[in-house]
Amino acid sequence: MELFTSTLSQMLVLFLFIAIGFVLQKTKIVPESGAGVISKLENNLFVPAVVLSTFMQNCTVGYIKTSWRLILFGLIVAAVTIALGLIIAKFTSKDDFIRKTYAYGLCFANFSFMGIAVLKALYPQFLTDYLLFTLPAQVALYGWMIPYLLIPKENTAESGEAALTKKEKFKKKIKPFINPMFIAVLAGIIIGVSGLGAILPEFITETVKQAGNCMSPLAMLLTGLVVAKYDLKPVLKMPSLYIVTALRLIILPFLFGFILKLTPFGTGVYMLVMICYVSMPLGLNTIVIPTAYGKDTSLAAGMALISNVLSVLTIPLVFMVFL
Repeated sequence: MELFTSTLSQMLVLFLFIAIGFVLQKTKIVPESGAGVISKLENNLFVPAVVLSTFMQNCTVGYIKTSWRLILFGLIVAAVTIALGLIIAKFTSKDDFIRKTYAYGLCFANFSFMGIAVLKALYPQFLTDYLLFTLPAQVALYGWMIPYLLIPKENTAESGEAALTKKEKFKKKIKPFINPMFIAVLAGIIIGVSGLGAILPEFITETVKQAGNCMSPLAMLLTGLVVAKYDLKPVLKMPSLYIVTALRLIILPFLFGFILKLTPFGTGVYMLVMICYVSMPLGLNTIVIPTAYGKDTSLAAGMALISNVLSVLTIPLVFMVFL
């Protein structure tokens, strides 16, 4: 019960930031461009700073030798969740765009922004393990699932693929992976393993650390800002929204948790990183990315709102049962 209470307390802090962002947007205190600015800061500065700082401090030669197990475990969990998500989504709607929105929500929880925030607050000593565990999911996310599920086919320029040279095709394939997150991972590993972190000036390491500290509250503010822009009354009447949310927050975490308990990896760091990965609410990619292509993302906003509100209770519950 103590774990439930401590986790609930932390979730209420995060939820309060979401509520503040919601109010700031509804009252027009924050301009319309505010969410876009914060999103760019999160993706290009604050989240990479968390990753860089964590690997700089904790990534040693000995740790690298054993980290392949976490990466392999992450690959298996990501593959199973993606397969389940795509299969279940086929039965949710006849509309292709709605079905893909549900599919993305079932395949990927908000394991980056929210997952890192929760783990930083409750189990900061395992953040390096979590980041390595989620690497396969990051690869699948940027290299396959976002282009497949969230970018409309008419915008993928498939018709012009044949006109590209081999060099251009190669650049197009690797472009999704040349992002601040992966650069921060590589830089952090190099600095950590080489021991360069010990000789870096303190003002540099402290700047990276302080930038990382901004990540959690701003990520939650961003959620509130984005959701507040939509009229969600019609969407909140859709039964399928609640079914998918229940699958994301309760059914999948308990299914994965009980299955893992039957294996030799049912305790310790493996259970922790997996539960944190699968029990998070819906993220904002289903809102931000399709919006850029003129799609109606009110359904995705409704999913984000409902799942973030309910996760205040479901995350402490799942953590209490399995951790």
